[in-house]
Parts: sequence; C-alpha cells; structure tokens
Amino acid sequence: MRFSSAMLSTLLLFAVSLPCASAQQASPTVIRVLDNNHSQSASMDFFIGLLDLALQQSEAQFGPYQLEHVEVPHSQTRAMYLLNQGNILDVMHSMSTDEREFGVLPVRIPLMMGLMGHRMLLVKASRIAEFSQPDIVKKLPSLIACQGTDWPDSAILEANGFIVAKVSHYDAMLAMLEKERCDYFPRGLNEIYSEFSHYNGIYGKLAIAPDIMLYYPAPIYFFVAANQQTLAKRIELGLAMMIERHALQDYIAQHPTTRFIYPLSQWQDMQVIELKNPLLTHIPLSSEKWLQLGQRIKVTVE
Repeated sequence: MRFSSAMLSTLLLFAVSLPCASAQQASPTVIRVLDNNHSQSASMDFFIGLLDLALQQSEAQFGPYQLEHVEVPHSQTRAMYLLNQGNILDVMHSMSTDEREFGVLPVRIPLMMGLMGHRMLLVKASRIAEFSQPDIVKKLPSLIACQGTDWPDSAILEANGFIVAKVSHYDAMLAMLEKERCDYFPRGLNEIYSEFSHYNGIYGKLAIAPDIMLYYPAPIYFFVAANQQTLAKRIELGLAMMIERHALQDYIAQHPTTRFIYPLSQWQDMQVIELKNPLLTHIPLSSEKWLQLGQRIKVTVE
C-alpha cells in the first residue's frame, strides 16, 4: 500500500488541529487492548506489537500513551460488542466483514497485506498421505472443516459449498480434529506453524498439509468504538507512516510468526483454492500489492 503525500498531509492536519495533540501532555492516554490469549499467543503478540509501533509513530502528533491489557472472554463477537460499552476495551484486531464494520470504526489499512486470507490445513499426522494426494483439491469440499462458531471464516467456507463443523472454543476444534469429528482445521498462514509447534502431541500427532491452501480476501483491521474517531485517526496515521517508511513490510518480514513466508518463491508450487468472500463488499484494492502466494485455482463444488 502506498499513501500519497496528500493523504498523509490530511491525517497530519487532523492531528495538529486537536487541542490535546501534544507530546507534552501531563499523563499518557490509556488505550485498552485484549490480554494475551494463551492458545493463540504468538498471533496476538503480532497485532499488539504492531499497534504499539503505530502508536509510537504518531506520538508526536497525539501525545504519550499507555497500553493496558484487559481480560475479557476471547469470543470475537463478544470483544467487538465491548468496544462500544465504554471503559472496557478500546482497540481490537479482527478479520473484517460488513456486519463487523457496522456500529464501530474500522481502520481500513490491511495489517497483514492479505496474508490472513491464506489458510493452510492442520490435519492428523496419520492422514497426511491422504491430504498429499493430487485429488485432494477436488475432494476437500466434501470433507469437514473445523472452525469457530462466530468466525467469519465459517460462513465464507459454507458460502463456497464447504462443510463446516462449528464450535465456540479453540481447543475444542483441536479435540474434534483428534477424534476425527472433523477432517481438517484451516489456519491463517501467520498462525499455523506456531500453533502446530505448541499443540502437536497435546491433541495427538498433528501435521500441516504440504501442498494445498485456501485463499479468500480477508483483510485484518484494527477496530475502535464508534465515538473514538481521534483514536482511529491516530492509528491510521501511525500505520500510514509505517507503510511510507517500509516499516510495516519489515515488521511482517521480521516477526517470528510471519518471517518464514520469505522468500515468497518457496510457495510457487502450492495449490491455492481461491474462494469468494461474500461477507465483505468493501475490499481495499489499493496500490500496495497484497502478497500473492502459490498457483490460484478454482474448484467447482458439486
């Protein structure tokens, strides 16, 4: 993504017009974020670290800040609801949908340059040969995917003709995979390797299907409450400044959960099943080139 000088100037003018936008203010602004979720801690670290960097970038315009981690149930729907409740949660990251953007403010800068839409498959190790066969591309829609009850991914897969078993808790999905109540567990490219490392052996022997992944447009945004326009502008300015300085791209290339994707040439033979995302009508098609991995193919579900 490339921000024009005019766009950056507009954000900077907004910042300096604020009466309290000064790094000299007496006390820092407290910004409440989700506490780390142990089951997905590496992924959470990525987004909290990125938010921290964006806030640092805009500190001269908006003043000092302090992140406060709050413990709330790690249901995506519940966390989104809490944004507008006041004094509970100020910022969260989420995959965007039209429904999720209603009533809150999305900061429409894709945080992972399209990476989250690339979904690799976590499977039982005893079934890795099955998932390595050439016909798995055609067979996959007839198998059962494990996903979260309130995850947009569940609805996207179902809209594309895939069979989905939905449960509320992350660990329950792994338990279902172990007991073969589902066949595979799609995980974001930024999530799957750290989760495999952590859970392999806890829920039986696991494996990552080596030659296939799913893809659908799935921008991850920061979200704030509807009345937090200043905070939204601050985050937007910080991210825009990072992009201009190539700092967002460097962060993705260096963070432990995403640095393994480079060099991108390692994915050139991957079969990527391209799916529609009917949950999001506003898909940013900006001049930043979203990361494109593998060979895109379309599968007709009978």
